[in-house]
Amino acid sequence: MDWTISLLLLVPLTIPGENLSSVYDGNLDREEGDPAIDWTVGPEDVWRLSSFKYELKGRLELEFGASNVVIAKHEGPDDKNSAIWAALFPDEPAEITSSEPGHSDSAKAIFLRFHPSLVGELFPPKTVDGHGDASWLVWAKQQFGHKINGSLQRNNLPVVPENSWMVFDIDAVEGDRHFYFVNTKDKTVKYEPAFTGRTVPVVEAGEPLGDEGVETFRAAWEVFDRDYPMFGVKPDVDWKKLYDQYEPLAAQATSDYELAGVIGLLVSHLKDLHVWVKQGKAWIPTYNRARLSNANWKYVQGSLESFTERPTLAFGRIGTKGYINIWGLSNQRVSDDFDAALDELDDSTGLIIDLRFNGGGDETLGQRIAGRFLKKKAVYSQNQYRDGKRHKDLGKKLDRTCLARGPWRYTAPVVVLQGERTMSSAESLVLMLAQAKNVTTMGDRTAGSSANPKQVKVGRGIVVNVPRWLDMTPEGEPIDGVGVQPDEFIDAVNVADFSSGDPVFDAAAAFLKKTRHKKPGREDD
Repeated sequence: MDWTISLLLLVPLTIPGENLSSVYDGNLDREEGDPAIDWTVGPEDVWRLSSFKYELKGRLELEFGASNVVIAKHEGPDDKNSAIWAALFPDEPAEITSSEPGHSDSAKAIFLRFHPSLVGELFPPKTVDGHGDASWLVWAKQQFGHKINGSLQRNNLPVVPENSWMVFDIDAVEGDRHFYFVNTKDKTVKYEPAFTGRTVPVVEAGEPLGDEGVETFRAAWEVFDRDYPMFGVKPDVDWKKLYDQYEPLAAQATSDYELAGVIGLLVSHLKDLHVWVKQGKAWIPTYNRARLSNANWKYVQGSLESFTERPTLAFGRIGTKGYINIWGLSNQRVSDDFDAALDELDDSTGLIIDLRFNGGGDETLGQRIAGRFLKKKAVYSQNQYRDGKRHKDLGKKLDRTCLARGPWRYTAPVVVLQGERTMSSAESLVLMLAQAKNVTTMGDRTAGSSANPKQVKVGRGIVVNVPRWLDMTPEGEPIDGVGVQPDEFIDAVNVADFSSGDPVFDAAAAFLKKTRHKKPGREDD
């Protein structure tokens, strides 16, 4: 069906400006398997446009006047940044005209996906008047948080589209949402009606919060300044400079949500997966990064000769070897279910413990699980807390230990599978299990995010999650951002490696077979 959509506003001023192809000059391209892409955005990525126009002859035309655009970027090597997505905010509502029924309304925001090489074509220099109002960062991240799950993504992180693919995801003033997928190669535009009712929540604006906004912002800044223990491993974070940068936005905020969004912008610079912000029931987009899932559960399940699944874990057999997948450490039943699974597999001559799907939870439950493999108490980690006003003021290193636990111990060879989705208390479980002499860890590095956090109310219904310890290996090496390294690294780090198989699982099975261990794992105390 031929149809046309037009957004028309008169633009009185068009002057030469910034060449965004030079600002976002990375050469990021689409890769096999659609890997997820990290992105970041800051005040330097807000631009003022005199006009915007896009036209696919006879199919789609977008044209409006003055606006702000926020461009999120992927930070590549040699300071080469690639544009990943954009959010456009016209100064005045732009009329939408289309042959699609129900589109006779006006646009107030556009979420835009495109290939990084097209940034200069979409925003030519003559339309870019310099930097725009940084307060639009809050609303751009709201657009991303609400819309990315329907727009060229993997695990709610963007993937690089084909050069000919584009998405225009439009918020209408009247409340509808209009989603268009453009293929410039085929010269087609597809409208997706499923998104019509899935609108971005409306936040009512009031008067600027002024001093009240600054007071709440300062309370959030101070709790991190006082308690956050990992500034020392993040030397690029200038916390005082960030206060000066974002405090004016807190004063200008016209709602509690926008104020929480400013706090979210602040703490995003910590690049900490355990830091979050919430205002009332609304989660504020902060920081996320791409973490490859180096596992294929369907393949693993199909490889097992017997299989039992419970809410907390799944287990089975591969010949004489056993397999247990622990989904998480939040359900209090997990250690009891693990005991029952281990009893079922007590005659196995080797065991795979899979933690690649495990995002953590209660570390004490991990201690109970790991105790089934230990002969005596073992130190598995160290941690430090803040004990002074200065960021480098940390208390003494504290050992965390795990006790041996009966009624019997598993002594046959064990392979623990790990990867970047292994996070938080699951990373601690990897370290606990690694203290047993019969355990070999295998796969990829873990997430590198451990927190022991506390939730702090900073005012106006805003809560921040503040990590309290610097977590380390038993040798005292911080794991933040680098994770726990495996004994055996399996070079399978692309999505395509797991499209039809699971090379990490296969490597573990081959490792156990090579040990030629024939004695059952059960050893009674």
